Amino acid sequence: KHLEERLAGRKRMVEGQTTCQICFETAEHPQLSGCGHQSACAACLGRWIAEEESAGMLVPRCPMPQCQAPLQAEEVTRMLGRTYQPQVKLEADGGKDTKELDAETKAWLRENTK
Repeated sequence: KHLEERLAGRKRMVEGQTTCQICFETAEHPQLSGCGHQSACAACLGRWIAEEESAGMLVPRCPMPQCQAPLQAEEVTRMLGRTYQPQVKLEADGGKDTKELDAETKAWLRENTK
């Protein structure tokens, strides 16, 4: 199924039929995510990933609401021009570093790391 989505996404990109899924304008330098979605303008996707990083998300996800698949490390590094480093939050009770996980990320980790 993912291969079919990727091929359809590439076809839309070649035909110039891409709409950014973030700004909803015609995509400027459209980017195809690893899950196959022609997700966004290069600039919009870069901002999306940076916002996920600032929010402390351990793995940035596809901006398509119905997908939310984790983006591949290589594409994230390419979009940011550097490695992805989620913001580290300090615990109030000991000052040690901790990365907070949201419920969806915890569920994904449980399902995919068995």
